[in-house]
Amino acid sequence: MNKVTNLIQLAYRAGKVAKGDSLLVSIQKSQAKLVLVSSLCGQNRMKKIQDKCTYYNVPYRVVEPSVLDDVSYKKMSAIAIVDSGFAKAIIEKMKG
Repeated sequence: MNKVTNLIQLAYRAGKVAKGDSLLVSIQKSQAKLVLVSSLCGQNRMKKIQDKCTYYNVPYRVVEPSVLDDVSYKKMSAIAIVDSGFAKAIIEKMKG
């Protein structure tokens, strides 16, 4: 997971991440290429994110909370990667 965290940190620093209120908007506007949700995310928010991702055909992954905690000094329960290159690389690293 260390390589995955590093890729997410790079995307975060490059400004290729949507979080907070802009997360659902990025899914609806088809800007999000991958959504990462913490396993500690609230049940209602998790369902809303999963439903939006399913409806708009955006891949999502449930990850350990430590993966998102290491990205920023702020606590995040979910983020969307809006760059297709970063999203593809993260998916590949998660598989392998």
